[in-house]
Amino acid sequence: MLCLNYHRIGSGAGSVFDRGLWSADEESFDAQVRFLCSHFDVVAPPDLDGILRRRRGRHVLITFDDGYRDNYTAAFPS
Repeated sequence: MLCLNYHRIGSGAGSVFDRGLWSADEESFDAQVRFLCSHFDVVAPPDLDGILRRRRGRHVLITFDDGYRDNYTAAFPS
């Protein structure tokens, strides 16, 4: 199983904060999710017990570490 962790989604180009805080812009994130959906079963935390017991399949869990608003407004719709 693969677990991916993102921080922020969007463009940090105009931000006063560290531009390294952005994991992907919206277009890149959408492309990454499309790729993952076509090559893996995207799972949620409640699925983990069963997946780890079976030890079979190609699974990916997408996580966000700080809960910025863009995680919901930009990433969640993907």
